[in-house]
Amino acid sequence: MPTETKATSELTFQDFKDEILNDYKTAITSRECSLLGRREVLTGKAKFGIFGDGKEVPQLAWAKVFKNGDFRSGYYRDQTLMMSIGKLSIQEFFAGLYGHTSIEADPMSADVKWVDILEPIVLMKMVIGKTSQSKKTQVQTSLLLLVKCQDF
Repeated sequence: MPTETKATSELTFQDFKDEILNDYKTAITSRECSLLGRREVLTGKAKFGIFGDGKEVPQLAWAKVFKNGDFRSGYYRDQTLMMSIGKLSIQEFFAGLYGHTSIEADPMSADVKWVDILEPIVLMKMVIGKTSQSKKTQVQTSLLLLVKCQDF
């Protein structure tokens, strides 16, 4: 479902129509995933879920202007953006909802632990004297906000 916008001067009516229909399909798919996911959580089949319904149109617009190398702070309701750029499938969405432990099935979380990624960075900063123990949480939070979106 990744979208690729053409320059305005090259866009024919058919291209425009196809792009609108593709965006509509992505928005509906994302909305239906949210509704089904919420039902799964409320009936106890999935343990926890926060969903992105109601945010589809701004995220579709964001996907159109977001370029390789741009920075974003990952957010649990970014499902429409991730679906639009082709980085999240329906199967991966539900694997995350049910807490699948395989990184191939659930690239959103699986067995990746932020502390495993951030701990060496924080320890290195403490060793060179730039970060005290009391600021460890502040450094971790700052690093989390600087996640670079790669392989766009």
